[in-house]
Amino acid sequence: MSPELEEYTSKLEIFAYRMNDSSLVLAEEVHRDIDEEYIVISRPLQVLRSYDDNHTIKTTFIPWMIGETSQLRVYMESIQVTTEATVVEKLAYCQYFILNNIKAIMAEEDLSFLLSHGEASAEGAAPASQAKAQATMLKSTLSIPPLKDMYSGHPRIDLN
Repeated sequence: MSPELEEYTSKLEIFAYRMNDSSLVLAEEVHRDIDEEYIVISRPLQVLRSYDDNHTIKTTFIPWMIGETSQLRVYMESIQVTTEATVVEKLAYCQYFILNNIKAIMAEEDLSFLLSHGEASAEGAAPASQAKAQATMLKSTLSIPPLKDMYSGHPRIDLN
């Protein structure tokens, strides 16, 4: 990861929340009201982890929202633990929304062509290994099968 990208992601206000029901949620914290004991979070994603056939942990993000709103008020009594997300988690969080935006505007065939073309052109570029690694990571993220059919529209992201 480039130093600039690491610096940018470290400044993001993205936190990990372990909820009382044991779910893990990543979200941007918009507001914290200590007196009323609630926080307002934006674009929350529930983190689901599973093992593949090679016993590698795979991570899937699914929206953790009620209705179409992008911000939720969460009372602190429903949160067990709050911690700032790691740089890797913040990057994966951002990647989720970037991938969803790309998928929303591009046909699957166009996206596949772009990813394969990106890999081929990265081989001839000066920072070839970095560009190729990014293209390969994006391609593999989109091609990994979902946990269950109900989560088929959500990218799976490997945080390891």
